[in-house]
Amino acid sequence: MKAAQTLSGEIVLGRLLEKMMRIVIENAGAQKGFLLLEKEGEWLIEAEGDVDRGEVRVMQSVSIVESDAVCAGIIHYVARTRESVVLDDAVSEGDFSREAHIRKHGTRSVLCIPLLHKGELNSILYLENSLTTNAFTPKRVELLEILASQAAISVENASLYAGLEQKVAERTEELNRALEALWGEMELAKKIQTALIPGEPGISGYEIAASCDPAEEVGGDYYDFISVGKHDWIVVGDVSGHGVPAGLVMMMVQTAIHTVLTGNPDVPPSRLLSVINRTVYENIEKMGESKHMTIVVLAGGKDGKFSFAGLHEDILIRRAATGKVEAVETDGMWIGLMDDISEMLSDGTLRLEPGDCMVLFTDGITEARDREDSLFGDERLIRIIEESGDGPASQVHRNIITALEPWEKPDDVTLVVVKRT
Repeated sequence: MKAAQTLSGEIVLGRLLEKMMRIVIENAGAQKGFLLLEKEGEWLIEAEGDVDRGEVRVMQSVSIVESDAVCAGIIHYVARTRESVVLDDAVSEGDFSREAHIRKHGTRSVLCIPLLHKGELNSILYLENSLTTNAFTPKRVELLEILASQAAISVENASLYAGLEQKVAERTEELNRALEALWGEMELAKKIQTALIPGEPGISGYEIAASCDPAEEVGGDYYDFISVGKHDWIVVGDVSGHGVPAGLVMMMVQTAIHTVLTGNPDVPPSRLLSVINRTVYENIEKMGESKHMTIVVLAGGKDGKFSFAGLHEDILIRRAATGKVEAVETDGMWIGLMDDISEMLSDGTLRLEPGDCMVLFTDGITEARDREDSLFGDERLIRIIEESGDGPASQVHRNIITALEPWEKPDDVTLVVVKRT
């Protein structure tokens, strides 16, 4: 009973086979014992116990066709008939005395028991003793058949567990390959997106400092500086959400803007957004995504005057004359929500005097949170701009980013600082 409980408590196949062989050899009077499992129509030795060596080896998967350790004829007979074979003096009498294995090793006692679970054969127990005849007495056979009943159940459970582990391992490998492919695709998308962001933007008469830090490998924030015709364009946008879908929309917008401005460099900002919106809306519909983009575009001349359009965060301007920040409100409509937004857009104007500092940003800055779940907020941002505004654009930018470092930033963070010299 204790032996049966020991077997029933083990579900790892290798450990089960080892325990089974030790228990069987201790109780059977055998010199050698083997446990065989069938795999793809072939019987394999999966456990071997040897009294003389005092060891048990498991999970060898040695075919009986290639091994002389057991009598293949007896194994096939038991597998076919599902009946036990008990031989008191195998080399001298019985149906298997002419088997090559029996003759070669002078095998005396043999016991071979099928392990059946719900009428199905799942393994075979094979025992030998070449030193004595009648080693497997009726009492020992009865005991071993009782153990075999529990062993059959345990082998079935352990085999199912092993199969499950294998499936999990295979599925994990599939997922790993998928993830590697995904990360490869994401890395490519990241490289493409990085290439679209201007490396060292410059506008004559202005200092510029800009950065974009995505919350994931691929982000949905976008900034750009485009010099075309008589105008210098500044663009800052934020696609809803983040990750690959947002990054794709961001790339669509960048491509659409450059295409329109190349063909019509004097287009008003409101008209630019109206045109690109239709294309972006149609593409988002095809993607089956629910996305939109807040965006502001500014077209500047050489005298500090900018015309702008688009619904986005307020444009913050730190006036050199007063040291205070003026918030210029944007209006209009986000792009990507509907096919025609032309009636909702209008052009505004602003002017930067020498020393004035303009800050454009996405809500990843103001919506960053600390450990108490407080927002970074507009007031904090404005205070930093006012305190830093006498310095160069790079210092204003650096002070904002440094102040933001300890805050949790679940969204993309984009910051553009433009100072008229």
